[in-house]
Amino acid sequence: GEMKEETQGDMTYVYATGDKTATLTMATVSDQDVIIPGSFKVGDVTYTVTAINNSVFKGNKSLVNLKISENVKAIGAYVFQNCINLKKIELPSTLTSIGEKAFDGCKAITHVCSKVKSPFAISDNVFSAYTASLYVPEGTKASYNGKDGWNKFSNVAEGYLVDVLTLSDMTYDCIKKGDGETATTTAILKKSAKTTARAIIPSSVELDKVAYKVTTIGKSAFSGNSKLVDITISENVKSIEESAFENCSNISNVVSKIQKPFAINDNVFSTSSATLYVPSGTRADYQKTDGWKKFMTVYEGEMKEETQGDMTYVYATGDKTAILVKTTTTATDVFLPDSFAVDDVYYKVTT
Repeated sequence: GEMKEETQGDMTYVYATGDKTATLTMATVSDQDVIIPGSFKVGDVTYTVTAINNSVFKGNKSLVNLKISENVKAIGAYVFQNCINLKKIELPSTLTSIGEKAFDGCKAITHVCSKVKSPFAISDNVFSAYTASLYVPEGTKASYNGKDGWNKFSNVAEGYLVDVLTLSDMTYDCIKKGDGETATTTAILKKSAKTTARAIIPSSVELDKVAYKVTTIGKSAFSGNSKLVDITISENVKSIEESAFENCSNISNVVSKIQKPFAINDNVFSTSSATLYVPSGTRADYQKTDGWKKFMTVYEGEMKEETQGDMTYVYATGDKTAILVKTTTTATDVFLPDSFAVDDVYYKVTT
């Protein structure tokens, strides 16, 4: 068929009248959110967009969120090079190739979401940084980890990224797996503010009236927070990635509500001197599980705080033991009790 050119909005295509296929050849977009369509119409005829030409968006500084629609098979070389504010990329299941340096210089990228079920090899220079989170279809993580180019991503998870949610001082990736009644919705805690002193990791978060169970604490999520003192980990957490609490030098208390402890990397926590509180009846399991067994002091039951007079204690409801953590007394002679009662239950002061 004939080769013709068509401009629709801020995008220009070259298309073949016989094959009904088209290539995106030029774009003048200034929006932050850009969707590259998978088709367009000229008159009553629909043309399928199968390719994006070289360098089309090169140097575009307005682009932040990019979605490439189904039907697109090929992304040319240098297409998005030096789009310095690009953060999120959605790739279609129809994609079969990405040209070299397509996303080179895009150092702000935080999320790459691929729907490709059979990943193809890409050059190591397609992306200039591989610190972004890569989301892939269910059952394909091993394939991506074994494929050239894709295997440079260190943070790979399965599922569809619905959105990124920030609540208070914590940021979550909200993920959906499956469809219909069998669909599951989970969240990964990706990062926390460096000013957080008491971190309570919730059992779930809500996005658009849908609950997402917080099942993962991401890599380096709290790393380097010298202000962090107390951590509470909910019962829904199923994995804690490496360095999650690394170099949090002032952690005093870690409360884990996880009933069945799973192995974690030794670098998840830098400290072994913090007090670990675990569910009643689980201390022995924690003390033989990698990553957790490094804690020298482990108490069973909830961690609670009690002030009596001018002395404040932290105590464990299961072990019935307590630590004196603060006193406001100005007296010359001070009596330190060896126990105290809360609602007729006595707790022994051990430290």
